[in-house]
Amino acid sequence: MSPLLDLPPELHLHIAETALVNVVSPNNPPSIFLAMLQSAFSPVQDYPEQQPDFQSMSALARTSKYFHRTLDNSLYTVCARNVYIGRLMMLFAVDNGLEGLFDRLLEVGVPADAFYVPSEWLLHQADCSGEVKPHSSELVSLLYVAASKPTTHFVAKILGAIPAASVRSSLAYHKTYNNDYETPLMLAASIGPGDLQSIRLLSRIAPPPDHEFASDADARRDYLSRALITTCAVDLRLHEVLKLLIHEGADVNFDDGEALALSCLADDEDAVRMLLQSGAAPVYPSITPTNPGIIHALADAGADLNDVTLPNLDLSALQRAVDERADVDIIGALLECGADIHVRDAMGDTILHLACLGPATTRPGMLSGPPDDATVELLLEYGAARYIAEPNLYDGHTPVTIAKRFKYVDTMGLFLLYAEDEKVAQDLREFLEDFSAGRERRRALL
Repeated sequence: MSPLLDLPPELHLHIAETALVNVVSPNNPPSIFLAMLQSAFSPVQDYPEQQPDFQSMSALARTSKYFHRTLDNSLYTVCARNVYIGRLMMLFAVDNGLEGLFDRLLEVGVPADAFYVPSEWLLHQADCSGEVKPHSSELVSLLYVAASKPTTHFVAKILGAIPAASVRSSLAYHKTYNNDYETPLMLAASIGPGDLQSIRLLSRIAPPPDHEFASDADARRDYLSRALITTCAVDLRLHEVLKLLIHEGADVNFDDGEALALSCLADDEDAVRMLLQSGAAPVYPSITPTNPGIIHALADAGADLNDVTLPNLDLSALQRAVDERADVDIIGALLECGADIHVRDAMGDTILHLACLGPATTRPGMLSGPPDDATVELLLEYGAARYIAEPNLYDGHTPVTIAKRFKYVDTMGLFLLYAEDEKVAQDLREFLEDFSAGRERRRALL
């Protein structure tokens, strides 16, 4: 051991590097050390034919303090010289929040702007004949990985490690396909305000010189607005993120007002009000909200509740809510906000027809169950009583005949209370009396 210790320190690394592993592949990593670093992504570079055996080097470094002092930094030097290993370790550092490792790798020259590919892509490439290059949307940057962490501040570290503004812009605006095309900003914004500073940094980056838009302003608008939509799509109430993105210039009406529609779908009343106050067009969504406050917010902002909101069924907001058996408080909110109770659909069905028939998508065939009598009573109170015996234009059925046919006794009782025509009232009274008498006879037989 003594002759070995007497050698110059630079030879210690040379001796350690003689321990090589041949035939390296994704299925045969060069050491346990490398296997521990494997993640969902891999460097774009191919595996070299030979790698230093880091397990042996680490074992040698632990044989004495002298070797440890010599080889500890040398291991990082090897990483800097080895493109694949260095970038793999850099990915490991970012993926696991290891600031010390990240800083040391930077010091020895490992880049922070490298691209990676999903590990399964490399396995697919191995099955293909010839060289296949990954598509741009398959490439993942360290900035993207850092943005996927809920509390990380590695976004700032990575941006600070890249001196060229154009490179920072290209990485920030790069879209990776992961169920959708996402930028680091979209990913960070959808996770939440765990590190709002990272979202702020990403949102303020200027577009890259080679963007595909007509102007820098259009590129930035697209960049921020897509992040806004992504934030509204997750049910996490990320209001601070929304406020930041709107302040930075996100277009609240981008993609036909998708941000507002998604906020309505998520029942996020605060987000809906924030978007409306920021200039979002008050368009009633194609999916009935389940929060009365959202309906009031839309109506207060000028939404047309009588506009057709479901073109294929030609139904207004109130018609659709009644047809879908929405909660009575939703029906009430629409009526309070001025929804027209006197509208008819293409078949001439009144609002009471819809209440009795149930969802239009179930017709013809089995009905979805008896009407919600609280909704029926509310509609009658708001003026639908005139339609109790009104025939439609398709088969002449009235709400009364529908209720009789399916023996909706409670509904017919409500019709009797609100009937404006004495003949209709008498007909209902006789039907209910006969029905009650028949029920008593059946009970007597039992």
